Amino acid sequence: MIRLQRETLAAHPTPPATPLEALAHVLAVFTDEPDEMVVITATTRIYPEAPWTGLRLGDLRRVLDDHAHALAERIRAWEHGATTLLPLERGAAKGAANLIDPEVPSA
Repeated sequence: MIRLQRETLAAHPTPPATPLEALAHVLAVFTDEPDEMVVITATTRIYPEAPWTGLRLGDLRRVLDDHAHALAERIRAWEHGATTLLPLERGAAKGAANLIDPEVPSA
């Protein structure tokens, strides 16, 4: 197993199950890459005013920022409701949710 595989499995033991979780997963894997990194190209040289269309990492980060709280709450609800999770998996789910949107302790 290569280093990237080991690190990804250690940080994310289960694959994403929803589009928002997939987005969070992609951004976590590419966390050190710049916002300008192209991740999806839609067109090239079709529009004179926009020689390239698509998505960059910065675009995806902004989308996740707009939905971070809702995604974290869905992960937390899943983690609390899942009866078959091992303690390590519960910790990973809570950790993922807190990375996306830190949980504020109740006062």
